[in-house]
Amino acid sequence: MRPCSRSTGPPLHVQLLFNIMVLAVLGILGRYRIQSSFPCRPVTIVAPLLSVMALLSGHLAWRYLCEIITRTLDIDKAMTKDFRTRLLILVVSIFDALHPWRLGTTSLWGSFILSAGAIAIVLSPVFPITIIERSPVLEGFRVEYSKISHIYKPGSTVELKVGDKVKVGAVIANLNGWICSWSTLGDGGWLSGRECEGYYQVSSWQTIDILSVKVQSRCKTREVHGALHIKVIRNSY
Repeated sequence: MRPCSRSTGPPLHVQLLFNIMVLAVLGILGRYRIQSSFPCRPVTIVAPLLSVMALLSGHLAWRYLCEIITRTLDIDKAMTKDFRTRLLILVVSIFDALHPWRLGTTSLWGSFILSAGAIAIVLSPVFPITIIERSPVLEGFRVEYSKISHIYKPGSTVELKVGDKVKVGAVIANLNGWICSWSTLGDGGWLSGRECEGYYQVSSWQTIDILSVKVQSRCKTREVHGALHIKVIRNSY
C-alpha cells in the first residue's frame, strides 16, 4: 500500500489499538513533566487530555505533510535506495497505514479543537476540581538576632529594643513550598523578605506591634494564620 493513498488501510480495530498504545506511552512519558508544570491540577485528568491533543496534532501534521514527505523519500524507487532509506520508508509506510484516513479532515480538526477547549477549561481558574492538599501546620516563629535564634509559639510576645533588626521566619511542620504573606499592625516594622522568612526592624515611634503571617498551600486551597506580638523596650536614660 502506497502512503497517502487514502485507501482503507488495516482493520479499524488495529488502528484503534495503535492509537491507544501511543496515548498510553505519551501519558506515561509526560506524567512527571505535566505534574511539575501544572501542580494544581489532577494529573489523571490533564495527562490524558494533553496526550490526546498531542496525538491529534501529529495526525493533522501528517494529513498535510504526507505528500511532501513521500515525494522526498521517492517511494516508487525505494528498492534502489540504501538500507537506511528503505528502513525509513518502511516506518513511514507503517505510520501512514495506521493514520485514520477514514476520519475526514474536518472531523479531525473538530476533535483537535474539542480537546484544546477541554484542556483550556481544565487549566482555567474556574475548573472546580483541584488536587487534595495537606493543611500547613504553623508551629511557631524563629526569631534570629546576633546569630542567636529562638523559637516562639504563635501568639507569644517577644521583647525588642528600638532599632533592633531581627530575622523572622515561620516554622512550618510539614513539607515545603508554602506561600507566606506577612503584615504588621502599623505601617513600619516589616522589611523586605522572601518566601516564609524576612526581616523586621523596630521603629523609634513604636510601643507595641503585631507581626502576622498567612501561610497558604502551593495551590492556595489550605491556609493557616499566626501572629507574633512585639513589645518595644525603650532605652532608659
